[in-house]
Amino acid sequence: MNETPSRLSANMRRLADLVDDNLRDLCSHRSPDVPPRLWDSVTYSLLAGGKRLRPVLCLAVAEMLSVTPQRVMPMALALEMIHTASLIHDDLPAMDDDTLRRGKPTNHVLFGESLAILAGDGLLVWGFSYPLKELVRLGNDPSDVIEALRVFAEAAGIAGICGGQVLDTDPESQSDEVDFVRRIAGQKTAVLIQASVLSGAILAHADPDVRSAI
Repeated sequence: MNETPSRLSANMRRLADLVDDNLRDLCSHRSPDVPPRLWDSVTYSLLAGGKRLRPVLCLAVAEMLSVTPQRVMPMALALEMIHTASLIHDDLPAMDDDTLRRGKPTNHVLFGESLAILAGDGLLVWGFSYPLKELVRLGNDPSDVIEALRVFAEAAGIAGICGGQVLDTDPESQSDEVDFVRRIAGQKTAVLIQASVLSGAILAHADPDVRSAI
């Protein structure tokens, strides 16, 4: 796929707009079992904007491999859910103690710490339950869905984002080794970006050589 920078930028914007449209639609339907305040907290951060880089990469790889973006959209939205959960928790007073995110008040500033923690927890779980249900309904191979979610889970877990956050915030886990900052970035950020492109390839049923190249 050879694209000029302007065409690539336009294509990324098209996919980001598609992600935003699907997120808004998803967030417009609250289950009666979800407390309104929790829903407000979850959707506030989920719809707070951003580049949507991770879901866009998932969709772009699937589309490159001849799969429609809509068929893998639940995976793309799940990636944004996990990313958003990590930002909510990252902003908490116990972590980075940020009061602004993308020029807006952070979740805990508006809703309080306990609700922000629960909103992050809720997004983490929703990030698995939603694609698990919707991807199969859209016709994806169940074995591909399981493999994509395995990659996704490992990126979000203790060897991925959680581990990276520990390296970044826990004084006893700090190190003066030369590549320590790179190691933090690898676990805290790059691992979910890698999972984004790889999950798109897996759901497109790419063969092992293509997955490895991606």
